[in-house]
Amino acid sequence: KKVHPNALTIAGILCMGIPAIIFMYYDLTFSKEMPRWTYALQALGIFLNLQFDAMDGIQARRTKAGSQIGELLDHSTDALTWTIQTAVVAQTFVVMELGSLWAVFYHIGILWVYFTSMWNQKHTSVMKWCS
Repeated sequence: KKVHPNALTIAGILCMGIPAIIFMYYDLTFSKEMPRWTYALQALGIFLNLQFDAMDGIQARRTKAGSQIGELLDHSTDALTWTIQTAVVAQTFVVMELGSLWAVFYHIGILWVYFTSMWNQKHTSVMKWCS
């Protein structure tokens, strides 16, 4: 009960940010193949980020520390996380020679899901993930 929910949110974005910085160190253009361990590190970062993202809301409700700033921080880091993840997947599509058009479709799909879920929450005050 002593951990602030925003600290969990920040920990989650660090789990995504550090592997992304390592990715950019190897290639800023995201156009050549990276060492295999960087892909494993990115996958671990995504997994840990999802865990922290799930825990921060639970912790906020448990400690009654939820706030609009915390919600803004959570949604902002979610958007940044999806951007990082989409860039990594797009780089994988390019390296696998699937073409950049597939990367664009993937990115549009991710943005559409994120946009519609945020739009739904804004107008209903409820975040629905399934029917």
